Amino acid sequence: MAVWSKNNLSCRTTWLALRILEQSKKTFSTSGTVRMDELLYWNAADTAAMRNVKAQTLAAQMDNIFTITAEARYEEDHDKIGAIAAMQEVLTTAAKTMADLAAVADENYLFFGEEE
Repeated sequence: MAVWSKNNLSCRTTWLALRILEQSKKTFSTSGTVRMDELLYWNAADTAAMRNVKAQTLAAQMDNIFTITAEARYEEDHDKIGAIAAMQEVLTTAAKTMADLAAVADENYLFFGEEE
């Protein structure tokens, strides 16, 4: 599992985005181990295709929060399409955690104050 830290902007911003999107109501300190299948969008009865659509939508919404609200920029050699696809892959894997999602966000975005 990826590292979950209050000192990491990708962790804090990922947690906040999922709170804003009403996917989890857990506190920050307890959220690193939250699995994707524990988030509100996850429905065990969904087909893989439906889960993929939901995950893509959620990833696009997170991208908007990151880039518009948090003013994140894409890392060098990364773009919107790739960032959304990378988050979508995590979001469709039941055992992946919020910390894993934050690690993927960190790979794709430069959050406030980060340098390339």
